[in-house]
Amino acid sequence: MSLLEQVVRVAPLMHKMVLCFEEDFTMGVTNREKFLTYIAGQSLCFGLSVDDPIREGSLANFILKNQKPISKVMDSSVYGVAYVAGAIPIEEDGAVCGALVFGVSLDRQNKLAQIAQHLSDIVEEVSAQSRAMQNGAESLSSHSERLYQTMTLMQEHLHATFTVLKSISQIARQSEVLGLNASIEAARAGEHGKGFSIVAGEMRRLALHSSDLARDISDKLSFLQNEMASLSNMVLDSKNLSNQQAQGIVELASSIHEVTEEALHLQQMSQIQGK
Repeated sequence: MSLLEQVVRVAPLMHKMVLCFEEDFTMGVTNREKFLTYIAGQSLCFGLSVDDPIREGSLANFILKNQKPISKVMDSSVYGVAYVAGAIPIEEDGAVCGALVFGVSLDRQNKLAQIAQHLSDIVEEVSAQSRAMQNGAESLSSHSERLYQTMTLMQEHLHATFTVLKSISQIARQSEVLGLNASIEAARAGEHGKGFSIVAGEMRRLALHSSDLARDISDKLSFLQNEMASLSNMVLDSKNLSNQQAQGIVELASSIHEVTEEALHLQQMSQIQGK
């Protein structure tokens, strides 16, 4: 039995073996003029039969002319359908006596390419959104920083205001003491000190009123200071959170870059290159 006859005999077994890995696989064996056997794939079928001649432009024709293995993407010009093809020459006694040709459907590669392109589009959209989020987080962090600085400055002004109010309270107490002393001296002066007594009383009244106002303002400023301290803490937390968010987005961008590279790699894998 010649080598060519042996290849024809084991062709069905080889076809079944390949079907374990590729469900749409077709193959045939030729001598130098015609097909000796042909096994169609699930949907990939060229309508060939035993004794059909080798067509011009087919991979079998190329093998017999060039006598070297080849794999390439075939267009529909030969068998009416595009597919991934491969072929190897069958040699016996130092001469090429035939060819083993096979084909695989492009459906899987096309679907893989579509998935890769869809994944690439999604990654690009997510990347654009992450850049916008990063810019927003950085802007928010900058605003929070300025707001925090403003709150700190306002607290410093409040502290200075408390110092002024303390001075006003001290002046009011001193004025009250002076008014009291003046009233005592006016009483000692008798009839001659009546006018001065009225002025002294008015001084005491104004001093007490000033002291009450200073105390009231101090209470309101204390409340405002507490609220500003609470707001300042919230602004600080917001600033820190914004910084963490910005850092997280940077890490996300790095991960997106890795996914982008994987998507590109997937696209490259989906492209069948002929040899």
